[in-house]
Amino acid sequence: MLLAPNCADQRYYASNYGRFNTPDPYRASANGANNPSDPVSWNRYAYTGGDPVNRNDSRGLMWTICSGFEGSAGGGGGSGTSPPPPPCDQVLTADITSYLASYDGGVSPLNTTANIQTLVTVGMNDDVDPRFIVALAVAETQAGINMNWGPFNAWDIRVRNPSYSGPHKQPPYTSWTQSINGITGLIAGSQYFGSGLNTTAKIYPVFQGPAYQTGLDNLNTALGQMHGNQIALTDPCNPGNFRAPNQ
Repeated sequence: MLLAPNCADQRYYASNYGRFNTPDPYRASANGANNPSDPVSWNRYAYTGGDPVNRNDSRGLMWTICSGFEGSAGGGGGSGTSPPPPPCDQVLTADITSYLASYDGGVSPLNTTANIQTLVTVGMNDDVDPRFIVALAVAETQAGINMNWGPFNAWDIRVRNPSYSGPHKQPPYTSWTQSINGITGLIAGSQYFGSGLNTTAKIYPVFQGPAYQTGLDNLNTALGQMHGNQIALTDPCNPGNFRAPNQ
């Protein structure tokens, strides 16, 4: 008889097979998950490095010695001497920072410490992966480098264009904080997530219109380079979403 998978907070555990259903989310390092010097840790699906008698892993991210005297990291098989994984928001911040620093020479106006922090904070508050918001800006305006529809309008929101004269016209944005809150709230609201549009392939054709394919390709490429997921665009730091930052 197959049993339902057990939720270990960040990953599901298949008790029938004695392993996790998804790989350890943390990338290899000298002493981290999937430690190159520790072959046992190479199996990123393993539970507690293959030693469930002496270890436990209640969150799917870090096994501990059952006595509680020794901590370790790597839900799949991480080294017994490695430090705990970084907090989720730091992973998202690092992904976005690294991407924007390398994108087109780092000249994107989003590439500031304040704007990146706002992207992460607002994304976590609205349950939207902030890496998707950055990727959407890449698809629309090269991450704000080529804005033609008003100040701070890196997402080409039509009603914020000073030249727009149609219905629902709104004043131009006055700050990056305002525009980041606006686009994140729009994606999280009834028009997109609230209507079941929750993947890049579902959102972008509606957001962009008929000539969407090139933009969608650019969006997906940018999102992948930030370790995001095209079919999971909610906030990976929300425990209720049952995934890690790069799943």
